[in-house]
Amino acid sequence: EGAKQRVGALDFDDLIAHAQRLLSRSEAAPWVLYKLDGGLDHILIDEGQDTSPGQWELIAPLQDEFFAGAGARENVRTVFAVGDPKQSIYAFQGADPKRFTSESQNLSKRAHRAKRLFRAPVLETSFRSSPEVLAAVDAVFAAKELAPAAPGKFDEVRHIAARAQQHGSVEVWPLAR
Repeated sequence: EGAKQRVGALDFDDLIAHAQRLLSRSEAAPWVLYKLDGGLDHILIDEGQDTSPGQWELIAPLQDEFFAGAGARENVRTVFAVGDPKQSIYAFQGADPKRFTSESQNLSKRAHRAKRLFRAPVLETSFRSSPEVLAAVDAVFAAKELAPAAPGKFDEVRHIAARAQQHGSVEVWPLAR
């Protein structure tokens, strides 16, 4: 902290904390949100499963007006979140995959209350790997508990290889001691 103060630097966590204060706890928050609302039509959340609680708290006030009913503008406004709790880098930047699932459920409820379209497609196709590698990964994790969610939603892991014609192999090496 001292080194950052000496050179006037901020790290990623500092930026999140300052933005949170600006959007929720400062006297300027209503004005800043009003100005941002006038220019926001789309919010994209990529790798949502690795989004920290602090980052989710930044997103919430930005999307509030998207679901508030009739707005000053007629534009269709969208929130597009991509993520898969099964692919979380657990604790990356404080991320919690349960929070991603909770945010998805909350977004669904808000959209339905506002009579907005909500879609949550299941993405099972892997474009990165072969059927053999995916089968090996599924076998390794078959007995492991998955991220908690609504009953059934993430209970079964199913992978479909887009590269089904490109074969791969898996080698299991003995542990080095």
